[in-house]
Amino acid sequence: MPISSAPAEIIMGLSPQLDALAIALKQNGFCVQRSTDLSWLNNNTAALIADPQLLQYGSLLRDRACDALLLAPATWTADADLELPEDLALPACLKAVEHACQHWLLRHKSRQLKHELEHERETRQDLTEIGIALSAENNLDRLLRLIL
Repeated sequence: MPISSAPAEIIMGLSPQLDALAIALKQNGFCVQRSTDLSWLNNNTAALIADPQLLQYGSLLRDRACDALLLAPATWTADADLELPEDLALPACLKAVEHACQHWLLRHKSRQLKHELEHERETRQDLTEIGIALSAENNLDRLLRLIL
């Protein structure tokens, strides 16, 4: 997936260390929201680039955006899903965000396919039950009424 086709939102802290990354992400077509609170987090959040202020929310970050990957330098948190380089070098950070978005997209596609599969299973089960009921009917007139 090219960087410019990011599937969802990126939420970032307001730390000045993240300014250059925020600009680069926007220039590469990502939808970026910067925040110091959790109000922007939702199911469309693909990546959360946390700064020390956002990291204070702890497990609430994952509760509010359960599919989002948490990105941060290791010195800021040990709980990051993807570790950003300490110097926040743009090429590596952009690549990490791209991977987070791909991961988010695959999770959503997987959830959609599971839902479709379950629907198809239910339909097949319904058709099987209808077939069993029809084949069990010996009275031709009743069978025709069931069909029509």
